Amino acid sequence: MLQSMFGATLVKEVGIEGRVEPDPKTILARARKLAGALSDPERLWPKPSRKGIKIDPTAWLEDLTPLILVLEAALGDRRAAARRRR
Repeated sequence: MLQSMFGATLVKEVGIEGRVEPDPKTILARARKLAGALSDPERLWPKPSRKGIKIDPTAWLEDLTPLILVLEAALGDRRAAARRRR
């Protein structure tokens, strides 16, 4: 949907192009890149291809941030468990 409204360049810039690998670290890295792009006050969003469409990056960021925190915590727990097993 984002690509059809704003083009492939924007999708690539915010880090959500292509297939998402199932590796949690890769997902976290992409989510952080997207969060950074969404929270960048200097980012100029292109004009959408359809009238009446507006972008509110803060709404997406509000959904994404808690998910990033959960994934960070889960990965931290995995690292701690791996250290204890050594």
